Amino acid sequence: MKILHKTLVGCLFLLITSHALAEIKISHAWLRLLPPTMTTTAGYMTIYSDQADTLLSLSSPIANSVELHQSKMEDGMMSMSSVDKLAIPAKGTVTLSPQGYHLMVIGLKQPLKKGQAYSMLLRFEQAGEISILVPVEAH
Repeated sequence: MKILHKTLVGCLFLLITSHALAEIKISHAWLRLLPPTMTTTAGYMTIYSDQADTLLSLSSPIANSVELHQSKMEDGMMSMSSVDKLAIPAKGTVTLSPQGYHLMVIGLKQPLKKGQAYSMLLRFEQAGEISILVPVEAH
């Protein structure tokens, strides 16, 4: 009976841990500094996940909306389009950069200041909500 109990407890532990939330790490996050009259800017970061996950949406109190976008070269012309969600591979990274996936921070409610950091909320399918501070940099 003890062996059966230990086996059941062990199986239950494996079941619980196999459905644990993904661990997400955000690094190199920054918002582009633009003239104070601009109401839209871009944001960049690197996202790592230990499990496959999907970035579903973003928001920030400093803007009306934060959208995922992708820039790509088509027929010799650079184009940009919005993206509904972004897959993050297991034990992998996705880099949001000026020439690829990036954030568009739309309807800024205040001018951004170099060196200041602003809060942003990322919503993932597996990991849930993650709040980060994103500094403003001039690149």
